[in-house]
Amino acid sequence: MIISNTYASSTQSLDHLVAIMKHRKATGLVIIPIYFKVTLSDIYGSKGKFEAAFLQLQSSLQEDKVKRWKAAVTEIVSIGGIEWTKGFQFILAEEVVRNASLRLYLKNSKNMVEILSLLEHSECLDVEIFGLWGMPGIGKTSLAREVFEILVPQYDLCYFLQDFHLEFEMKGLWQLRDDFFSKIFGEEKLSLDASDTKLSFMRDRFHNKRILVVLDDVSNARDAEAVLGGFGWFSKGHTIILTSRKKQVLVQCKAKELYEIQKLCEFESFRLCKQYLNEESEVISELISCSSGIPLVLKALVSSVSKRHINSVKEHLWFLLENSPSLIEGAFRRSFDCLDENEKNIFLDIACFFRGVDMDHVVQILDACGVYTNLGICDLIDESLISLCDNRIDMPIPFQEFGRFLVHEEDEDPCERSRLWDPSDITNVLTSNSGTDAIEGIFLDASDLTCELGPTVFDKMCKLRLLKFYYSTSGNHQFMLSLPQGLYSLPDELRLLHWEGYPLENLPQKFNPENLVQLNMPYSDMVKLWEGKKNLGNLKILKLSHSEKLTDIRMLSEALNLENIDLEGCTSLVDISSSIPRCGKLVSLNMKGCSRLQSLPAMVGLTSLKFLDLSGCLDLEEIQDFAPNLKELYLAGTAIRELPSSIENLTELVTLDLENCKRLQQLPVGVSNLKSIVKLKLSGCGSLGSLLKLKAVDCGTS
Repeated sequence: MIISNTYASSTQSLDHLVAIMKHRKATGLVIIPIYFKVTLSDIYGSKGKFEAAFLQLQSSLQEDKVKRWKAAVTEIVSIGGIEWTKGFQFILAEEVVRNASLRLYLKNSKNMVEILSLLEHSECLDVEIFGLWGMPGIGKTSLAREVFEILVPQYDLCYFLQDFHLEFEMKGLWQLRDDFFSKIFGEEKLSLDASDTKLSFMRDRFHNKRILVVLDDVSNARDAEAVLGGFGWFSKGHTIILTSRKKQVLVQCKAKELYEIQKLCEFESFRLCKQYLNEESEVISELISCSSGIPLVLKALVSSVSKRHINSVKEHLWFLLENSPSLIEGAFRRSFDCLDENEKNIFLDIACFFRGVDMDHVVQILDACGVYTNLGICDLIDESLISLCDNRIDMPIPFQEFGRFLVHEEDEDPCERSRLWDPSDITNVLTSNSGTDAIEGIFLDASDLTCELGPTVFDKMCKLRLLKFYYSTSGNHQFMLSLPQGLYSLPDELRLLHWEGYPLENLPQKFNPENLVQLNMPYSDMVKLWEGKKNLGNLKILKLSHSEKLTDIRMLSEALNLENIDLEGCTSLVDISSSIPRCGKLVSLNMKGCSRLQSLPAMVGLTSLKFLDLSGCLDLEEIQDFAPNLKELYLAGTAIRELPSSIENLTELVTLDLENCKRLQQLPVGVSNLKSIVKLKLSGCGSLGSLLKLKAVDCGTS
């Protein structure tokens, strides 16, 4: 249906519009309005061309007739449609066909089917309040509008308000409230006093009317309730549908049924792409992946990709963020701006560094930074900005790129940004020794880099709390970040220090690790961590795996809060009897492949230890005792001849691996009483005697 700038001047056209709207209500007719060389503000605004035309007509025609025309115009505007102010008409025709196709697809989408099923099978005896929630750009408005269009014929009075949050900010409570009551009372410029909105008055007035109200994008439950005059006067036969980015807002609105809008599946994404890209395109799969099933992003990407050549979809997404903010950035910006500082910092850290990472790992690091991480993550989930999948933090690619875009916008110069992840930016900052106290985090994938760092490279980065150098594609562990002149210091604010292939024999003596929570330095050249003692009171995770020159870890005895120690493949370690902290917090100790290891500490005091791996410790002949609460014990390939009798007390032991313990001669009699064992490996134990006494144990010699 085409509406032009002269439409309101034609009484015949206006009568035709009234008839169409009446027919639409009776039959559910689908209408796609086309606003040809006229904008919605011209039609709906109090100072627009349509309002001026109505004032002129009102002086010469009956007021009731003009009121019907205005109501029909208000209704057609609520449907939305296509604004076309300039361009070739054949392009307009393509847009109309595409719009019609997308609406037909939407009617048959999984989300629409499930929402309508939810509405249909609801058996509420009171007012029905439904809540639709989901992340920015997921299609809440489109779905709510389509549901509204489908339900309109079933109701006597219908009201749809798009962008409730923005309208509330622009117009305020009283104007929105007056607009709503004017609509349902059927009176223009209605002024209500307190008695007019009493529950008894409203119930009596509308008890025999079926009312449908849709409020789109509600961010505050109290605002929605205030605009509607409260939820108390609504009764049976009345339906309220609310959409929000926040599930909790809908709960506060006492929604009886909640539905989370799902992302587009791959087929739905592909079908949307084909509406814009007529021929097979190699970038379609990348478009689908980069959009993460978010309709708004996918539409913005495919519609613009069809008009220009691109080399990278992610680069093009950045182009849209920079040059077409209304398309994508606007949808995400409000969600970000509504966050408090704690939530913003967590969001940016996840976007830059921790997407796809185990939540417990993230919480451990960020809590040490003074952040309320658990609370912040819960709020980000409620805002539909992140989700959890198998305890890993999932953030859609567009949200990640938006977060990184925000950091990129902090300053044109990378050395003045808070977080760095781009290899070229980081390389420039490090090699030019231009780091500043603005930098809080650096995650560098150095797989394809070869560069030398100066000894004072970190001296000016006094606020650096997260440092990670890793190699995502290095299969042969050839590490090409070198420190030919050594390293004078590291920032004392570091909570995470992860440096694969660290090229020096120890860490800088000036470095105070009192804030350090995780120290991950696999494949390093370290011989010892430091000379002397350091404050390691906050250290919880230590990973020095495959550091083949490492001989001395005695300073760890001071790390009383260690929970995880990984020394796998540290082939120069011989004696750690005085190195493991004697406290009850250690959960996991991995010494696999420490082929020269000969001596272990007493473990009876390690009451939290659940995992112990000593497999491949070829020189290990004797074990004094075991931690009392072990669940997994791996001793494969060791030189032990017998197990200590304390193994009989490991009532929680699930796995016992003694494979290829060729010198093992017997097992303690009490092993047969370990009811919890699920896996017992004894293959290759050629010296082991009879197993007849192991009646209660499944000796799976796999």
